[in-house]
Amino acid sequence: MFDEQFPDDATYLNDFERAEVMIGIVSQDQALQLAGDDPHLQAWAAHSGWFGRSTWRSHRGHAANPVVEIAKQKLADGAAWELLKSGLFGGDSERADKAISAYSEDFGKAGRQHLF
Repeated sequence: MFDEQFPDDATYLNDFERAEVMIGIVSQDQALQLAGDDPHLQAWAAHSGWFGRSTWRSHRGHAANPVVEIAKQKLADGAAWELLKSGLFGGDSERADKAISAYSEDFGKAGRQHLF
């Protein structure tokens, strides 16, 4: 189905894992927004549950960490990051940073604990 869109398997894997992680970061943002300032909700509900193949592949050294790659891209682009300009994370750079940071922490834990 995607054969014509990707030049090779390595490109497909890389893009798939970036998409998987981006969905995780967006779900992390939603969890943080829903938890708000409520410490009870922050303790148990402010976490994404979106982890998959990229978690174990990056933890085992089979692939680069896509969370780190996305964080670097956001840092390099700053306010011009296309996802912020399109309104994701409410267009708020700090909100995006919080979601990326929180997801990155849980992504690392999931890789170490094999929670996938």
